[in-house]
Amino acid sequence: MSKNKRLGGVLIVAGTTVGGGMLALPIASASAGFGLSVVLLICMWALMTYTALVTLEMNLYFNRGVSIAYAAEYSLGRVGKVVSTLAIAMLFYALLSAYMAGGSSVLDQLVDSVFGIKISPAVSVVLFAGIFGSIILARTQVVDTANRWLLLVKTSFFIIIVAACLPKIDVSLLQRVPEECIPCFSILIPLFFTSFGFHGSIPTIVNYIGPDPQKLRSTFILGSTIPLIVYVLWEVVVLGVIPLEGADSFASIKASGGDLGLFANTLSNLAGGGWVISAAQGFTSLAVATSFLGVGLGLFDFMEEQLTSKDKKPSVFIVGAFTFLVPLVFALFYPEGFVMALGYAAIALSILAIIIPTLVVWRLRTTPASSARPVCGGFFGLILALICGVGVILLEIKAIFG
Repeated sequence: MSKNKRLGGVLIVAGTTVGGGMLALPIASASAGFGLSVVLLICMWALMTYTALVTLEMNLYFNRGVSIAYAAEYSLGRVGKVVSTLAIAMLFYALLSAYMAGGSSVLDQLVDSVFGIKISPAVSVVLFAGIFGSIILARTQVVDTANRWLLLVKTSFFIIIVAACLPKIDVSLLQRVPEECIPCFSILIPLFFTSFGFHGSIPTIVNYIGPDPQKLRSTFILGSTIPLIVYVLWEVVVLGVIPLEGADSFASIKASGGDLGLFANTLSNLAGGGWVISAAQGFTSLAVATSFLGVGLGLFDFMEEQLTSKDKKPSVFIVGAFTFLVPLVFALFYPEGFVMALGYAAIALSILAIIIPTLVVWRLRTTPASSARPVCGGFFGLILALICGVGVILLEIKAIFG
């Protein structure tokens, strides 16, 4: 494939964003209806694209990709760095642990079906972490190449699912409106917000492409727009095929605790093709892999920055150990621990993607050296983004504590 770095950056953003959690989006939004769900998706896309450009402005000030913790310490002091570092650790380690646990189960099934060999969960976790972790250790260009091929296959599975479901769409299901809109906000806004969370990979992409404002701006806008299109199409297909009540319905899926296996079976039954299950399973497994690559690469670069002293970089194996050992241990011995922390993902992401970058850029814009402005809106836009960030945190707290 072509080594166009801007295309690679777009695909890393899209691959990181469109993860296995995408299958859960219509399950959560079923009661809200198609119209409200799409409006909220567009709002969250606009917010996260804006804050990505704010984070880009922060990186361009330093003329290279820097972590949010580095920029926070530079502009906000020690407290800013501590808060940022804790948020990064909670979010990224939780994501990698969840991806290792989920990806290992898929790998286990694949080895069993292809080779007829049963491997233990512990071995499959180590294999998954070793295979995709080694790709990350080979750095951004290798991740770019692997990500392109995985996205190609993943897109093929997605097209198969959509093609099977389109003839079965019932327009009346898409026209349904919720009885109450307000209760839907506290559930959907944090979920849709985290569904556009690619900001941890921004410093890596900046260093990969180079500090070119125009190229980077188009990279992040296009890279975040692709998931929006995919999500809206996915909502059309699923909400237009699966009814709220009945044997094969969202009611039965939610009664099972939102089991994704039952969701795939339900969608397959209504689409009239058992092979849709295979396509859904293939899509889910590759979505986990591409998300693991994007998140893992962002965390690797963050760890390398933190471990570098006096311009002396640590070895790739030391950085890899700090990146992967903690989530690997939890995936092996306590998979529920970090996965439970995913319930607070919107809080950590709001801190990392909105609040800290906005405050940093606010401070940087008061300095003469700050000239690159890839995002419009001035200080009013920053204020509005801050309000939205605090709002997302409050909604997530409301959802957690009822």
